[in-house]
Amino acid sequence: MTGKIRAICARSLFLTSLGLLGWALASGCSGSTSGTRTSGDASGSGGSGGVASGGAGSGGTAGDSSLGGGVFGSGSGDGGPGGGDGGGDCGGQQVDAAPREVHLVIVLDRSESMTKGWEASDRWTMVKGALGTALDAIEGRMSVGLQLFPTDDHCGMDPGTDLSVAVAPGATAVPAIKARLEATAPGGATPTAGALERALRYLTEGAGSALEGDRYVLLATDGGPNCNQDPAMTCPATTCTTNMDGDCPAVVENCCSGGAADACLDDARTVQQVRDLRAAGIETFVVGIPGTTAYADMLDELATEGGTATSESSPRYFEVVDAASLGETLTSITRDLVRSCELALETEPPDRAKVNVTIDGEVLPKAGDDGWDYDDSTTPPTVVIKGATCEHVKSAGVESVRVEFGCPTVEEPR
Repeated sequence: MTGKIRAICARSLFLTSLGLLGWALASGCSGSTSGTRTSGDASGSGGSGGVASGGAGSGGTAGDSSLGGGVFGSGSGDGGPGGGDGGGDCGGQQVDAAPREVHLVIVLDRSESMTKGWEASDRWTMVKGALGTALDAIEGRMSVGLQLFPTDDHCGMDPGTDLSVAVAPGATAVPAIKARLEATAPGGATPTAGALERALRYLTEGAGSALEGDRYVLLATDGGPNCNQDPAMTCPATTCTTNMDGDCPAVVENCCSGGAADACLDDARTVQQVRDLRAAGIETFVVGIPGTTAYADMLDELATEGGTATSESSPRYFEVVDAASLGETLTSITRDLVRSCELALETEPPDRAKVNVTIDGEVLPKAGDDGWDYDDSTTPPTVVIKGATCEHVKSAGVESVRVEFGCPTVEEPR
């Protein structure tokens, strides 16, 4: 076909060999999947068991092996894909369709309590290891940045809108984040509201405001927020984080009295920051590691306001009880954010009955739980790959995902 628009191949994120999705798609094309591409005469043969089958094609440019066999048949010379009565004139056209960009800001607690023991090590060491593993899994698939809190050894947050590590493609950001974590020691209090405000300002006013695509925040903490900015604030022992953490000496009734009000629970301001993020279109995931049990109600509220509640009952946030589940939780959250299954079209399909999705050269039937569908919340619509096929695309990877207009949609596996 002349004027063919090349599709964008899933951002080249997937490095595994061709055919990895064969197990999921084998029933889609029972015929030969071979295709030929030569120049010269107009002869061509269609692949059996697909949309295009039959005799010689005519017209068009040289046959394209990426459309050959199975669904589209094969063509050579000037025959184009397929031929004869089997669909040689359908003229499939590859169109631009790229996965939606995803940007994640990790807001990570490095307060003094992160030095407390956890299993065979301490909380900080365990979090660094689990986060490093999770980031390795998505390094080439999304952009990520880091905001540590506090930025000094008390309640401080550096001025400005910059993050500890700016959001950048994973290949650049992940090594930088790991290096920053290795160079950081725990210390200080827990200014969670200030850290979330920094993430919001970065994404809406700072360098992150230019990012195109979906934006998320992942808050990981081992305690309740404090460092309220109101110098006149007072609180009872029941909402004093030092008491709630069990760190107040038994002889002291309220560790937040006598000039230590910055240890009062700063829940209202923290919840408001998550609401402000959500209002800006930024959802917040909440991960509570050991030490957050006393703050379960507040973390539930953060997860609900952040749009990421995990259930209708407590815990609604991602509650981590051991080191193994921490790694699984972080990996699960980051992997699920990879939007390689959502292909943003650049043009509206002229005929929705003539759209096909191909994965590594094989057509994915539209019908069924593991097929694909449209998300009409965007204009033009987004093509969404579903079910087990999507899981395979995200976890194992493929070389190319394309959308084509012009040939009848393959609805059912063949």
